[in-house]
Amino acid sequence: MYEPEHIRRRLGQWGFEVEDGLKPRPREIPPASEMSGDLKLVQRALRVFSRATGVNEKTMQKRLGVKFNHFKKDILPRLLDAGVLEERPYEGRGTQRRFGIAVPMRQIEHAIAESGGELGRFVAALEPDEHQAS
Repeated sequence: MYEPEHIRRRLGQWGFEVEDGLKPRPREIPPASEMSGDLKLVQRALRVFSRATGVNEKTMQKRLGVKFNHFKKDILPRLLDAGVLEERPYEGRGTQRRFGIAVPMRQIEHAIAESGGELGRFVAALEPDEHQAS
């Protein structure tokens, strides 16, 4: 996290208020919204893109372990449809898919912070706005 407003919101989620020029001070903490297991899985899957521009399906399978099948069947199609990930040509031997991240990580961090822990809200925040299409 590098964006000051994003840091301020995240501190707010953890129970701090930040005023310009002042140190953070604790405030009454609202009930925490628990991040869904699916959104945690998305975070885990997207973390691999912090070190690579493209990821093969087998690499993603290794990273996600036993949860990969659920990710591939239920979550990956939603991320592809929303334009969060894109499929890229695989140039290796055999047949597998290759994925790349299609939106800036800053936008992903913002969507996670604003999602309230819900995968549906996260995906909706990243879907292209149909009204902006020319």
